[in-house]
Amino acid sequence: GERAHRIELGLLSEGDVAEALTAFAEHAGVTVDADAADRFVELVGGYPYFLHVLGSATWNAGDGTVITRDDVEAGWKHARPTIEMFYEERLRDLTETQRHYLEAMASLDPEERTSGNVARALGSSTEAVGSTQQALIDTHAILRRIGRGRIAFTLPGIDRHLRGAGD
Repeated sequence: GERAHRIELGLLSEGDVAEALTAFAEHAGVTVDADAADRFVELVGGYPYFLHVLGSATWNAGDGTVITRDDVEAGWKHARPTIEMFYEERLRDLTETQRHYLEAMASLDPEERTSGNVARALGSSTEAVGSTQQALIDTHAILRRIGRGRIAFTLPGIDRHLRGAGD
């Protein structure tokens, strides 16, 4: 394991996620309705591992010739514990301060996620939480900068997980 090289796959586009689901289904003579594809794409968030986990669970949930939104929701119900464990594994080594930072960030709408807004949500200043943010970017790779003062989560759906929302 210590000699293994980590390969960063990056996020898949929404079109690639939808195509992966529909192409697999079509190969087996099954179609995917548009509402199911949209929900699937939303839940996967472009993350390749989530595509695999949710895709497998959705496939196993269905029993007809059409994958429906209900099949995706049933798949999510089965896949969610695995994905939640994945998130918790990524969060395991964080300090309480770092976890609070992420929870404050998750409570904000994505367009509101700036260093200043997160600091205000914590009742602090940008300077006081700067080293926490930096560690979450550099050491833990849970955050990334996306523009002047703006930050984002690197893992799709982790904000939902941190808020405790199950949808």
